[in-house]
Amino acid sequence: MGQNGREFVKQFEPKKIWDQWEDWITETVQEYRTVPTVSVVIPVHNVEQYLRQCLGSVVNQTMRNIQIICVNDGSTDGSRDILQEYADKDNRILILDQENRGAGSARNAAYPHIRGRYTYFADPDDWLEPDLCGQAVQRIEETNAEMVYFRYVIEKPGTSKKSFHFNKKLPQVRIAGKHRTAFLFMLNMPWCKLWRTDFLLQNQICCSEMTPYEDIILNWKGCVLAGRIAILDKMLYHYRFKRPGSAAADVGWRHAAIIGIHDEIDNELKRIGKYRDYQDVFLQQRLTDFYHRYVSNIREEDKEIYVRLVQSALTSEDRDFLRKAPQTQLSDGVREFYAGME
Repeated sequence: MGQNGREFVKQFEPKKIWDQWEDWITETVQEYRTVPTVSVVIPVHNVEQYLRQCLGSVVNQTMRNIQIICVNDGSTDGSRDILQEYADKDNRILILDQENRGAGSARNAAYPHIRGRYTYFADPDDWLEPDLCGQAVQRIEETNAEMVYFRYVIEKPGTSKKSFHFNKKLPQVRIAGKHRTAFLFMLNMPWCKLWRTDFLLQNQICCSEMTPYEDIILNWKGCVLAGRIAILDKMLYHYRFKRPGSAAADVGWRHAAIIGIHDEIDNELKRIGKYRDYQDVFLQQRLTDFYHRYVSNIREEDKEIYVRLVQSALTSEDRDFLRKAPQTQLSDGVREFYAGME
């Protein structure tokens, strides 16, 4: 056996193999321990009154191996100081700063910094149950799902109310196309679900840069692309309903952004080749959303102009759907809203 042959054989000596194997195990374990299980992303803008409760619920999660990314979205109150106060005490917190561009932009700004195997989006005026991350991770791993939905508590001044119950007819794990539309119509909010990070990044699933309603496209792309979606029938989040100053509580022109949001979803569904599969469901939600904004969020003196905006945004597909959709898909109120726009 020549010199080269002897050197080749020597690499298989038991001690050398074990030394290499032991080094590899050590490096792998160390790397695994440094990778957070969950990255919690929190967009922050002028919420000093509520922020400590939110941050306290995140840093005190029973799952300790988490990364906390707080994106200060141009706050002008004491929110930035509160973030720094918590970051000085907890090295899991990363603060990013940007000019005020909205919650969607703030969440998207966190993407290059996400290190966790799973991603969770919290809102800064709400709070989490202590075991949210642990329970959601356990469920997503035992089902091998790309995302898991869970329930929440609606918090109003002086009262708490449990959210809806999941339809008992829905499977606990939805596979591929089965029951997919049920998820498209419920829980558009980003804070009632945990995502597998690689699924988000590989499919470019993110929020719209427009606001409000920036999270609808996040839910749509996730639902139509996920192979498996799991259900966790537990209350894990506390949603502060229509707090003063929130997007859900105000009225005004910014709610006309719903038109542009649905145009984005339309374009994205067509880009990824999913539009025809979900055309009826998409049009149903689009037309219903336009109507609900008219009823709930547009000032009385602006409603005539809003109607003209909606009318100009209607596509031939919208008009065909309005004519052909069965009664079960569009309410009487929706039909009356569009009656003069044919």
